[in-house]
Amino acid sequence: MIQRSCSSPTSTELLLLLHNFTKTTETGFEIKEIALIETWASPPGILRLISLSLSQMIVARPKINTLLSIGIFVALCFGISGYMLSLILESGRTVWYQYALVIVPLGYKRVEIGKNRIGIQFPLRFKKVSFTLKEVKQWTEQKVKTAGGTFKELVILFDNGKKLTLSLQEHTNYLDAVKYLRKKCARKYIER
Repeated sequence: MIQRSCSSPTSTELLLLLHNFTKTTETGFEIKEIALIETWASPPGILRLISLSLSQMIVARPKINTLLSIGIFVALCFGISGYMLSLILESGRTVWYQYALVIVPLGYKRVEIGKNRIGIQFPLRFKKVSFTLKEVKQWTEQKVKTAGGTFKELVILFDNGKKLTLSLQEHTNYLDAVKYLRKKCARKYIER
């Protein structure tokens, strides 16, 4: 039973209760958390249901620092390429680091892990690849101790020979991805 305090709260104050349970809806979604909210302005006993989170995919994408580093690198490449373009027009030959302007941004990927599948999206290549967890041949978490801390990298090898790597320092939701794989693909884990 919810009791209001003796003080007179404003209408913007909310009372929030969280109930953790799993319920499968008709559409197949699993509702993980439901919030019961009672506004102080509403009559006593009137509660509204609000879904806080549906069973969503874990999305791992490059962190802001990584994107900033890539952005600075690309800006430098544009500057160098502009300078080198004038030299190329005069001499007619290209230099190896001019290709980095094209290759580095094409490596940007967005990884979705969940619902028994792993999806990899390359937005700049307009390419999307999806694998089921049954297609995972093996996976491992590599740890290297450095002066600045421990570098952790998740390596997933698929049946067709493709390899996916995610690192703690460069991608968001890394720990959630490792936890999901430990739960769903524990037998395919290789200790290193």
